Amino acid sequence: MGNLKVVLVVPFEAPLDSGISPAGALTPYPVDGQALSGRPGAGGALMQSFNAFLMEENNAALTACGSAQATTTTKVKTTNTLTYLIDGVFKSKTATDNFWTLTGTAVTAGGSGATMHYALCIDGSGAASVIQGPTNQGSTTVWTPAPANMMPNDLCVAAVLKIALTAGTTFTPGTTNVATAGGVTVTFEDGCDATLWGAYQLSGSLI
Repeated sequence: MGNLKVVLVVPFEAPLDSGISPAGALTPYPVDGQALSGRPGAGGALMQSFNAFLMEENNAALTACGSAQATTTTKVKTTNTLTYLIDGVFKSKTATDNFWTLTGTAVTAGGSGATMHYALCIDGSGAASVIQGPTNQGSTTVWTPAPANMMPNDLCVAAVLKIALTAGTTFTPGTTNVATAGGVTVTFEDGCDATLWGAYQLSGSLI
């Protein structure tokens, strides 16, 4: 009889791992959704990565929405009909002006600038929502991957808005112009940028 490897199973419904664990955690994956100093146990890492992949695939944008600055200069619009999936079911949303209103806290860049991103989402009914990602102080070029537990459930990330700030610049969601504000560089990117959810990309052996 060959050797059997026991793999800890993490239910699909378990919360996605934030990459943070309580001080003194000594055992791999003691609780569903909990990491071990940012590195979950081998079986848990595999299951969590696979679950994250399923969530993205089942709630994916299938066409480019054509995200751009809206008529209201603090908002984002779509310029194309978006075809997308919610829980694997086909959905469609026609081009809509003033579709996304950025929400979240204001960000002020430090002495070396700052970067952040906003996930522009849509649900099964065609309603818009926004998830504000973390701020990366100290760089205007490097994007910090979002915590994996920010990956939305039952939402399609139709586009990502990336923002770079020069030193001392403040960006206030819903107030600051998203295209021409001084010290603010905005990049509209259709689809779900996988590099922003990199906490679930497996980068080493699980054995």
